[in-house]
Amino acid sequence: MSSNQELKQQIEYRVLGDTRIRAKNLTVEFQNNRVIIKGTVQSIAARDAAESDVWAVKGVKHIENRLQVEFPLGYIKPTDQTLKENLLQQIALDPDLYQENITCEVSDGKVLLQGAVGQLFKKFRATTIAKQTGGATEIKNSIAVVPTRSIEDRKIAHTITHHLQRVLGEKVNNIALEIENGHVILNGTVPDLHSFETTEDITRYTEGVLDIANNMVILS
Repeated sequence: MSSNQELKQQIEYRVLGDTRIRAKNLTVEFQNNRVIIKGTVQSIAARDAAESDVWAVKGVKHIENRLQVEFPLGYIKPTDQTLKENLLQQIALDPDLYQENITCEVSDGKVLLQGAVGQLFKKFRATTIAKQTGGATEIKNSIAVVPTRSIEDRKIAHTITHHLQRVLGEKVNNIALEIENGHVILNGTVPDLHSFETTEDITRYTEGVLDIANNMVILS
């Protein structure tokens, strides 16, 4: 049995055995060392859960998630206007976002987040709330990050590197940072999924970071 066949079996076993996911017509393909998953699931949360399951399979280094959301039979999908109103209400009630300038548009369940926030984590927080709002099938986040004060790239790099070294130790030796005007690119290799996720989280929550491009490769 080839390594791809083994990976495919392990991925299918994890995804189809996950009670959070009701997958239909699940297919697993491989292209240029990238795992591509297709089919339908019942919600965006299930779509994210499937991706997490794939990442947890040893040997997976890149994922392209093409799963589509197909609501279960009998589910009453809210109108686009109701979805929009519900989402904006949840944002207004959120302690981290209620003072931010966030708007949205909804078309056939597809949500476009717009506006501006002061920190990157708030942009990700808005996406999380949108995913949890019933009736959403797809989220596009075009919120701009406009910090209240400017921080030099070298200070951002120092902060990220310092925290990575304290948390991951020698595991950060093969990670390279590129930063230009607050835009961070993560390059290099990490030994496992935990290091991959921790590096991205530390970068995401560092003050002054406006966005992240994660090009790191997991070796295991």
